[in-house]
Amino acid sequence: MVDYDDYILSEDWENLRQKRLLKDKYRCTRCGFRHELRIHHLIYDRLGHEDLDDLTTLCVRCHNDIHQELKRVYVTVEQAAQSHVVTEAEYEKKKKQFSKKDYRLKFSRR
Repeated sequence: MVDYDDYILSEDWENLRQKRLLKDKYRCTRCGFRHELRIHHLIYDRLGHEDLDDLTTLCVRCHNDIHQELKRVYVTVEQAAQSHVVTEAEYEKKKKQFSKKDYRLKFSRR
């Protein structure tokens, strides 16, 4: 398993990051802003071996917005499971439904 913090500091990550920035023309893929850009993982399944399409370019504001929305989605699913509103199978289904990959399809463009 790849350590995220070490990987983000690696030359491999920097090379991939630059490729993604170039592909997105150094613009946020949500709002088009050109400053304070971050590379956002849409999925972490291949951390350290990502495909370019596992990533997207976001400005700081859009990046923070997405992470806040993800927290709300996962907290809601967790709370429902803990209060026995859903069965364990339903909980797992909901978790998959709100995976980061699904989230990309729903929220990556404004």
